[in-house]
Amino acid sequence: MSVLTAIRSRLKDLVVAAHPDFRDVNLHYGRLEADEVRKISMFTPAARVGVFGPVRSEYLPTGELKIMPRFAAVAIAREGDLLESTDTAMDLAVALAATFAAWCPGAALVDGAGDITSPALLGVGLPEAISVEPSPARELEAEGIALWGCLFTVPVVIGVDLAKEEATGTVEISGLDDYFEVPEDAP
Repeated sequence: MSVLTAIRSRLKDLVVAAHPDFRDVNLHYGRLEADEVRKISMFTPAARVGVFGPVRSEYLPTGELKIMPRFAAVAIAREGDLLESTDTAMDLAVALAATFAAWCPGAALVDGAGDITSPALLGVGLPEAISVEPSPARELEAEGIALWGCLFTVPVVIGVDLAKEEATGTVEISGLDDYFEVPEDAP
């Protein structure tokens, strides 16, 4: 399982555990199309979690690769009229943002019986740049369906910290014989 798949699955589990008010929570791939939203809106409030947009990356001075995937959790509501739907979707998106702001990926998920349901995600940082935004779609709004998204970035460090590896290994210094006399009984 890739790290992005593991994060996305963990986010879904987190939403299910923290927000029992959602009737339907699932993973989503790609862009939400209007027809899909109509089907989902039969079981609102609903949430969809997925990777949003391109994944930026940069190499760290340590030799590790840091990727910055952007995730989106979309709250979908259909509560009669558009105003009620918008209020519900907006409130749920804000609640999602609060949940993600408190999330610690380095901690394992433990159920009520004390069993680990999901291991710690090593190398995964805390969510950053959390925002809540409307996702307007005129044809859906005309049907009383509202979408609000919670967007955020999760930094992930991949690879080996070369500086740390070299610090713990044996460092061999050569070329000192020309400048210093090394006693033969030296360790």
